[in-house]
Amino acid sequence: MRDAVATAAGIVPDRALSAMNGEVKLTLSEQLRLSEATTIVAPQFSRQAMRLRGQALAALSYEEGNVLQHQDSPAERWERSAQLRR
Repeated sequence: MRDAVATAAGIVPDRALSAMNGEVKLTLSEQLRLSEATTIVAPQFSRQAMRLRGQALAALSYEEGNVLQHQDSPAERWERSAQLRR
């Protein structure tokens, strides 16, 4: 499935594997494409894909200087609280 998602995103599967292993960093564009491809090819991972999309967009805003002060997302706190209840 990993290779199918990477291919759908236009990313060479070896590059995706290297990114998973921490050997290379995907560009913000690649991360956004990967998020979109995940929601289409592997919809059961849509939640994680949307989180990746949010992180990529936040990083883009930060790089462009559109963020004055970073604030934690209220949704992130809510997601973490659900994990703590398990």
